Amino acid sequence: MLLHPNGILFIRDAVDLDGRIKNTERTEQLSTKFFKFNKAEHQLEFLEIAAIKTFAEQQQMSFEMVEHSKTTSNVLFVLRKMENKSKHTILSSLAG
Repeated sequence: MLLHPNGILFIRDAVDLDGRIKNTERTEQLSTKFFKFNKAEHQLEFLEIAAIKTFAEQQQMSFEMVEHSKTTSNVLFVLRKMENKSKHTILSSLAG
């Protein structure tokens, strides 16, 4: 992967957290099928936390996951290119 040392990769998606994926699926269905402000040609899919962690390890990147909501499963993954071995942290900065 081409990323400068200390470069940052942001990935925003939904993951299955304590059943909150149902709310996220509902809002995504509304945005793609009813309001049509997002386009979807295929069935919706969401990332798996383990897959992002594995990718980060393979690319020698640190892993951070920031939760955005108490009701949906939207998260922000922050992967940083590190010279040393990757480390993993999970942050919860839940919005009201």
